[in-house]
Amino acid sequence: MSQASFLATLAFCITVTACGELSNDGDINNEPQQDGGGQVNDVDNEQYPDLSVSRQQEYTEQWLIHMDNDQLSSASHSDTVSGETMHQSFMLRSLHPIENTVLVSHFFFKQYFWSGPDSHVQFSIIDGDTQNVLIQQNFHLQSMDPRSGIVKPDGSQALKLIEPLSLELNKSYVMQFQVNRAQNPLSLYHATDDYLDGDNNQGQDLWFKAMGRGQWLNYDVISIKSDEQNQLIFDPGWATPLKAKMLNLQGNSEILWIEKTQQALALSYVVSNPNMVNLQVVTEFNPMQDRLSLQGLQAGTSYLNIYHNRQLI
Repeated sequence: MSQASFLATLAFCITVTACGELSNDGDINNEPQQDGGGQVNDVDNEQYPDLSVSRQQEYTEQWLIHMDNDQLSSASHSDTVSGETMHQSFMLRSLHPIENTVLVSHFFFKQYFWSGPDSHVQFSIIDGDTQNVLIQQNFHLQSMDPRSGIVKPDGSQALKLIEPLSLELNKSYVMQFQVNRAQNPLSLYHATDDYLDGDNNQGQDLWFKAMGRGQWLNYDVISIKSDEQNQLIFDPGWATPLKAKMLNLQGNSEILWIEKTQQALALSYVVSNPNMVNLQVVTEFNPMQDRLSLQGLQAGTSYLNIYHNRQLI
């Protein structure tokens, strides 16, 4: 983006919500925090019961599934030689309000150096609870065909699974790399602080990420509209369930309107990175409408989380 030094981007979810906030330890934050930036309501859960899902929408996106683990090695990379096996536990996490089970089709890895033309590495995924082997195949990394529409993370290559694998979010699994033959050690990058903190970037500290399909949960109780006086782009969700709003770091605030379909809503708004975006919420104009004023503070991408009670919708 040619204007990256002047612009911040706010991303949020189609029709009803923004994406779930990642806390510093990589866990999805399912409740609004008082210090998260924005308005948090203290509500009576009995007066405002949780909402039911209105509909589901199949969602395919390469950043759909994030993988993080507090016990990842702090080393820059790991070396596994012939006859050795490397194990790495992981969990699948999603920023979005989706069903708990997803179908994973690709993993993205960054190799420190090539293990050689005659290498043979067996890749497996094991259920952390039952120890059952869920999938087993040759570890063969390849580039992605640009015509596929998949843009892989910078410097990484893709491992395409022999068939899509159904995995649960927030459940422990194990990746196993069995090096049967290799001219050079199998050497894969490990995540560092940027990745453990949940930063959704394409930086040089990537160890692995994944792509898959999930079912997006829609709660058709609000709609999000851009004010007619806004100067910068608003994406209403043309290609994915995510909406997005561009913010200017040096100009006026941009305005979003949250229009409600019912009065029995207790909405709270939280920006995942308040150091990047300033959020002001005005609710006095109309009980069926909230006004959000957003000002970019730093270049980058932040997420707006919208809650009913303490339910991320």
